Amino acid sequence: MNLLASEIQASGFIELPVRATHAAMMRELPDIHGDPFDRLLIAQAMSEPLRLMTADGQLAAYSELVMPV
Repeated sequence: MNLLASEIQASGFIELPVRATHAAMMRELPDIHGDPFDRLLIAQAMSEPLRLMTADGQLAAYSELVMPV
């Protein structure tokens, strides 16, 4: 196990794999933001549901689960 993976595990965080439902949710998102990785993060937050904390205030238009910081 590499250092990053072991530190993540030691911190108590749980990895969130990319699932087919996340990819499918990306197709349902309005075209507010063009970055595919950001759109994937939004789709994961909405599918799970989880909060997404981001410095990109534009992403807050997608969902109340997005928290600009």
